[in-house]
Amino acid sequence: MSSHFTPFTLKDISRPGGGFAMLAVDQREAMRLMFAAAGHQNPSPTVYSPILKLPRPESFHLMLLPFWRINNFVLSK
Repeated sequence: MSSHFTPFTLKDISRPGGGFAMLAVDQREAMRLMFAAAGHQNPSPTVYSPILKLPRPESFHLMLLPFWRINNFVLSK
């Protein structure tokens, strides 16, 4: 059995105008748990530095998690 793979280009996943629609998810808490499980309670700032780099100014930011946490906390009381 042979497998055939056709490589994709950025054009294949871009919008008609050439831009991209993406959703970035904040994974810091999950990463803290993974570091703790690996025995690293407080990772150094250099571990997080690639993650914390600011995106391009043209990007659109959508942050849902803090609002969900606040509403979930208030509603659970």
